Amino acid sequence: MDAGLAAVIAGATGAGGAALAAFATSFGLLRQAKLQGDHAHRQWLRGHQQQAYEEFLVALDRTGDLCRDVVTAAKRLSGESTAEEVEQVLALFEGVRAEGRALRVVAFRVTLLTDAEVSDLALDLGERQLAVTRVAVEIAQAAAQGQPLPEDRLNQPVREVGQARGVFISRARKILQQA
Repeated sequence: MDAGLAAVIAGATGAGGAALAAFATSFGLLRQAKLQGDHAHRQWLRGHQQQAYEEFLVALDRTGDLCRDVVTAAKRLSGESTAEEVEQVLALFEGVRAEGRALRVVAFRVTLLTDAEVSDLALDLGERQLAVTRVAVEIAQAAAQGQPLPEDRLNQPVREVGQARGVFISRARKILQQA
């Protein structure tokens, strides 16, 4: 009887040990799968953040370039300008407005993919660039009507965009390096 009891206890202990080993293995595999999933998600997020940051900066540059183009083109207009020249300037006005809308969309995409600080920086930078856009359009419209406004109205807003851009890039770079 004692030998039978010992055999039962030994069998139960062996089965318990095997069950415990299976549980530990399963737990380890689950933990590893979670870590791999977390890593894959971080990599996915980092890739999308980087893409959104790049698209935002490209949209910012395009908007700034179009602002310069519209002011330059409007300054060339005169009372003797052809209808085609006027149409080109009007097309630039529309291009500036469209780029402003695109900039806003990309800024919102950045806010969906990053932390609150970078979101705020992106929205602030976008709004500052849109302020530059509004001033550029006002200057261009006045120039097109033969009433030039001082272009120095653009100096301060453009400087602010440059400073805000530097802060945005610095913080976005830190976010990407953390991932």
